[in-house]
Amino acid sequence: MQMNISMNMMNNSVLETNLAQVRRNAEAIVRAIPAGTKLLPVLKCDAYGLGAAEIARVLEPLETVSGFAVAHVSEGLALRRAGITKDLLVMSSALPWQLAAAVEADLTLTCGRAGFASELQTAAKAAGKTAAVHIKIDTGLHRIGFAPDELGGLLEELQHAPSLRVTGTFSHFSDTSDAALCAREYQLYGSALEALRMAGIEPGLRHVACSAASERYPEYCLDAVRVGRRLFMDHPTAPCGGIREVSTWRSFVTMVHPRRA
Repeated sequence: MQMNISMNMMNNSVLETNLAQVRRNAEAIVRAIPAGTKLLPVLKCDAYGLGAAEIARVLEPLETVSGFAVAHVSEGLALRRAGITKDLLVMSSALPWQLAAAVEADLTLTCGRAGFASELQTAAKAAGKTAAVHIKIDTGLHRIGFAPDELGGLLEELQHAPSLRVTGTFSHFSDTSDAALCAREYQLYGSALEALRMAGIEPGLRHVACSAASERYPEYCLDAVRVGRRLFMDHPTAPCGGIREVSTWRSFVTMVHPRRA
């Protein structure tokens, strides 16, 4: 008699992810955030090890999902190869030798350092395409991004980058547990948006809230919220309800020894 054994069963330990629950969690988040706010699921690091392509396929049909965010160009390319067609935002600063492939795959890149817009303009012009960018505003986290008083150089670059299209502007709170700090950083973000508009640049999709911020501060949800952890589990110390964990770690006992005193 031949046994039908799953390939996963060849391992002594298995991580199971309930994709239907991922979708239910996404729908629960939409109900909990302000009406009209879209989801921008963060699938970096292979969706935190849970399988970025599989999760993206489950969530892509939802109208409330505006696209997906990843950390690196390689992750965006992998999702394109997996058949994902919605917008893919690369949140880190792409490296110069990655730009041609990113433009060809229609990835949306983050413009968060001086010189980047000019580099991407060159790559987009060479490909004969228009490249989409989200502008990153540094309000205090100090990864990448332009401080509001640094936007002058970016605006000058964009004036000479006709092949670039600004489709979003975002930031990231440095400490969501500090409400006063978040308020100050949000004010800085707002001043950057106003500077862009005064220069004739529409900010596009506005997003500053991550999972924790979307749980604590609905006023900061804006056009979209970036949800990573919240898709897969509720807040670990202050659960909001409505979100169930999607993964189960299973191990199999191979032998039990009785202990004698």
